Amino acid sequence: MFKRLFHSSLLVAIFPALLFANSRYRVGTGIHDITGPASNLPMNGYVKKEQTTAGIHMRLHARAFIVSDSVSEREIALVNVELCNVYDGIKEKVIRKLQSAFGNRFTHANVHIASNHTHSGPGAYSHHNFYSFRAGFSQANVDIIVEGIYQSVAKAAKHPLPARLFVSEGELLGGNVNRSPHAYLRNPRAERLQYDGNTDTTMTVLGFETEEGKPLGAYTWYPVHNTSMDNTNRLISPDNKGIAAYLWEKSVGRDYRNEEGFTAAFANSNAGDVSPGIGGDVDGNGDWECAANDNFSCTKLSGKMQFLKAREIFDEPRVYEDGALDYRHAWVDFSRVHVLPPYAPSRQVTCSAAIGVSMLAGSEEDGPGIGKEGVNCQNAPLLLKALCLRDKCHSQKPVVLQTGKRGTTPQVLPLQIIRIGSLAIVGVPAELTTMSGRRVRNTIKKTLEPMGISTVVIGGYANSYASYVATREEYDEQDYEGASTHFGPWTLNAYQQELDKLALSLFQGIPVKSPGKAPKIAIPEKRVTPIIGSDRLPAGGIFGKVLTQPKELYLAGETIEARFIGGQLSNNPFIQDSYLEVQQEVGTNWEPVAFDWDYETRLHWLERAGRISHIKVEWLPNGAVPSGVYRIVHRGVYRSAKGRLVRYEGVTRAFDLLSDEPRPPFEALY
Repeated sequence: MFKRLFHSSLLVAIFPALLFANSRYRVGTGIHDITGPASNLPMNGYVKKEQTTAGIHMRLHARAFIVSDSVSEREIALVNVELCNVYDGIKEKVIRKLQSAFGNRFTHANVHIASNHTHSGPGAYSHHNFYSFRAGFSQANVDIIVEGIYQSVAKAAKHPLPARLFVSEGELLGGNVNRSPHAYLRNPRAERLQYDGNTDTTMTVLGFETEEGKPLGAYTWYPVHNTSMDNTNRLISPDNKGIAAYLWEKSVGRDYRNEEGFTAAFANSNAGDVSPGIGGDVDGNGDWECAANDNFSCTKLSGKMQFLKAREIFDEPRVYEDGALDYRHAWVDFSRVHVLPPYAPSRQVTCSAAIGVSMLAGSEEDGPGIGKEGVNCQNAPLLLKALCLRDKCHSQKPVVLQTGKRGTTPQVLPLQIIRIGSLAIVGVPAELTTMSGRRVRNTIKKTLEPMGISTVVIGGYANSYASYVATREEYDEQDYEGASTHFGPWTLNAYQQELDKLALSLFQGIPVKSPGKAPKIAIPEKRVTPIIGSDRLPAGGIFGKVLTQPKELYLAGETIEARFIGGQLSNNPFIQDSYLEVQQEVGTNWEPVAFDWDYETRLHWLERAGRISHIKVEWLPNGAVPSGVYRIVHRGVYRSAKGRLVRYEGVTRAFDLLSDEPRPPFEALY
C-alpha cells in the first residue's frame, strides 16, 4: 500500500502532465495584422468629414481562438478584431474563405467574430450605404480585413494543443461611466435597485493554458466604449482595448514578428451607453494620470486599467471547465418580429429600421454631431412632430430616415449563443445599453442555468451591425441610443424573445426550429473610395531623404523625432511588417527595438501641397530602454508618374540616448 502511494505521489511530482493526459479540450490561437490604408481613408465611427487616416499609432490585429471538445465533438472559433464594427458582408467573405480552405469545419454558427469597437481605424468597408455614405467603399481595406481575419483563424487551426479552460470574474471599478444617465433613470426603480450602479463593472475572463499550466491566452469581456481617442485623432489606433491587449502580450514577451506567444483579446459587451470617461487617481493617491483632452494618456490609462484587472483575474485560483461545447445560430428579420408575452406586456410588433432626429446629434460625450439629444415626439418642435405622424410604429421617435425600407442598413440579423462549459456567450450584432444587456443576460441565464450555465456574457458588436438597442423605457427619452435603436420601441424585447428560442433549443439539445436564411448581400465592388494619384518630389528631393535629423543626444523622457520625404501610406499597407524601425547599435550590427505597432512610436503622414508627402516618426522610449546608440529607419512605397509602385528607405544619423536606470520591460510598459 505504501509503495503504491509513494509511486503515485512520485508520478504526480515528476509528471504533472500525466494527470491531464485525457484533457477533453484542444486550443489554438492566432494573431494577424488587419491594418488598412493609413493615409487618406475616412475613419469609421465618429462620421467626421475631416477625420481621415494620417498615420499609425499602433497597428490593428485580429486575434483568434479555436476551441474543440473531444467529448461533444464540437468546435468553435472566437475572433476579436480591432475594428469599429463587423459588418455582415465581412463575415460572409471570411466564412467563404474559411470554407474554401477547411470545408464545412467553420460556419456562421460556430464562428463568432466581434469587434472591439475602436473609432480610430480605417473605414469604407461596409456593404451597407448608411455606414459608408461618407466613406465610400474601399476594396483594398475589405481585402485586408477579410484576409487578416482568415489568417488569424488559419494560424489558430495549425497547432492546437491539449488545454485547460477556466472562467473567472472580477470587478473593475472606475473604468466606465454611463453617458445617458437620464435615459437610464427611466428604467423601473425596483429594477435599478437590483444593481450597484448604472454601468456594469464585471470583467469576465475566459482563460486558456496548456495541460502543464503554461498560459496560452485569454479572451476578456468588459463593457466600455472604445473611444478614448477622440474625433480629432487621425492616427490608426486599436484604442483602449487594443492597448490592454498589447500591454498584456508584451508583458509576457510576445513578439509580433512570430506566430507563437500568449494571445490576449479584449472584447466589448453591453457598452451602448457606456463611455471611458475616466480621469485618473487609479492609484488612490490623488494623482491624475490622464490629462484632459490628451488622447494618448487617456487611452493608455483605460487600457492599463483593463489589462491589470484582467491579469489579476487570470492569476487567481481557478476552477477548470469540464463541460460541453455547443452553439446555436439563427437569422431573424427584425423588421417584423411579433413579440409575445412574457417578453412584452402584450402582443407587439417591431418596425422597419429607421433612425430618429437625435441620432444625428451623436453621443455628446464621445463625439457630438448635429443638434441635441433627447428630442422625442412629446418635446419636438412643431415641424418635427410631423415626422412622428408619418411613422407611428416608432412611437416617441421622430423618424428622419427610413434605412430599412431603403435597404441602407441590414434588417435580417444573425443571433448566436455559444456554450463553453459553464459559460454562455450571447452574440448580438448591436450595441446594447447597460440595462438592455442585463435583461438579455437574465433571460438567457434563466433558461440555461438548469444545464449548468453559471456565467452569461454579452458578446456585443458581433457578426453584423445594426446600431443600438435601448430598453423600452430608455427608448422614450430619445437620447442618441434610443434614436439609434433601429426597430422601434420593442427592439430589445424582440432580441430577448428570439435569443431565448436559441437558448431553449440549446437546453433541449435539438436544432433551432426556424434558423432563417442569410440575407443577400449586395457587394458594391465598383463603388470605391478614390485613389490619389502619383507621389511627387520637391525640387532636389529623393524618396527616403531625411529632412529633419534627430539631435545628437537625448535624455530620458524626451521625444525623439525625424522627418522624411515619403510616399502615401495607402500605396502599400505593409501587412505583418512595419513602416518604421528604431534600431540600436549592437557591436557591428543594428538591431530593431521598436516598430510601428508599439505604443511608444507614432508615425505621421503629413500631406504637403502638390501631392508631396512628408513622414514624421516619433519615438517616446519607455523606461525599459537602455542607454545606447540608436537610429530611425523609415521604409515606404511611392507611386511613380506611370503608376508603378516603388519601395524606398530612409535612415537617420545615429544618436545617443542616456536613460535612467532601466526598469524591467514588463513594468516599464505601464
